[in-house]
Amino acid sequence: EKVSTFMTPLNKVVYGRPEETVGQARDVMAKVGVKFLPIMSREGRVEGILTARDMSDFGLSAKDKGGKEAYLKSISGRVGMSPHASMAEPPSFMAFELATTN
Repeated sequence: EKVSTFMTPLNKVVYGRPEETVGQARDVMAKVGVKFLPIMSREGRVEGILTARDMSDFGLSAKDKGGKEAYLKSISGRVGMSPHASMAEPPSFMAFELATTN
């Protein structure tokens, strides 16, 4: 089945704003009972996703978290990319999507 069958309609999505604090986002996530929060601009553009894991790392430097290599290793299996991928270029499936939406 398609993702659209199961996804939350956009008008019912709970989201945060880039200018809000981590504490505010944590409160929203706790009240709603979710482990992730889309972050949307005032124009309605998704700027990113804040996760419970992001917040558990809050206050740690990139070096403390293991840097780029540890980050790529931790996400590579989940997003279908090599742990040696460049962070400068989006994965091919994202590059195509970005090129067709602009």
